[in-house]
Amino acid sequence: MGWFCQGFGFGEIDLAYSLSAQTGTPVDQIFAMKSSGLGWGEIKKQLTGDTPTQEPKPTKEPKPTKEPKPTKEPKPTRNPNLPRNREVKEYETRLLDEYDRPAVLFWFSLGVWR
Repeated sequence: MGWFCQGFGFGEIDLAYSLSAQTGTPVDQIFAMKSSGLGWGEIKKQLTGDTPTQEPKPTKEPKPTKEPKPTKEPKPTRNPNLPRNREVKEYETRLLDEYDRPAVLFWFSLGVWR
């Protein structure tokens, strides 16, 4: 638990002990290498002398790009503060149904409800 209390995770502790068993290097030295800023891959390369045996895969040749589609004409934008005609008619109809019809017509005539 001493290594864990020093900030190393259980996976790192397991990896350090596995490398120690493979190479005969003391665990203290492996953790010193890790604390100095080396990554686990670099530590393993230094201890075992492993070099990558696989050759890198060749990269694929890029496909030719397709001809771009013509851009569409932007639709004219409307003022978001102004309601659409259909919305106005639905709003007026709903008000006429919900409230006293003569009162609503009076307020419409004054322009208060728009």
